[in-house]
Amino acid sequence: MSYSGGNGFTAWGVVINTPKGALNGDGIDIGQPWPKYRSSATNVTITHCYIHAGDDNVAIKSPTGYLTSHVTVSHNHFYTGHGMSIGSATSGGLSAIRISDLTLDGTATGIQLRSSAKLGGPVHDVEYDDVCSATTGPRFRSPRTPAPSGIMRWTPPRAIRRLRSRISASTRC
Repeated sequence: MSYSGGNGFTAWGVVINTPKGALNGDGIDIGQPWPKYRSSATNVTITHCYIHAGDDNVAIKSPTGYLTSHVTVSHNHFYTGHGMSIGSATSGGLSAIRISDLTLDGTATGIQLRSSAKLGGPVHDVEYDDVCSATTGPRFRSPRTPAPSGIMRWTPPRAIRRLRSRISASTRC
């Protein structure tokens, strides 16, 4: 599912069951950077969803010149997939992102904040609260965490400001 722009989008109670190894099999993409008609994505809510994905369970992005803002991801359960991702395309900027009451159970990665020199942009006012991670891989992966060989080299977005988190590690959530 992809939402490339506009003011007001809600995914409530969506169940996504993508095969584990599906190429480019993101569950939900917000602010997709390559649609034919680009625009800002604002006032987006993803809540009460159950997502198995082949790639990112949810990915929040922004195309060049278009801000993605006021995104809430709350009360969700993520299973197979790469977890909750910000990036890799952040060139238009991201702000006012709230992730809360998120269960990561079996994801390859928990929380990812990533970009590249070509795709990076300002990211600020991001808050993670009440995230329970029983992932099989790293619980938090940021630009400072080395990526496995063969994956694009991670570099920080141009500016990361006001990043707050409360993430608990557990064998069960």
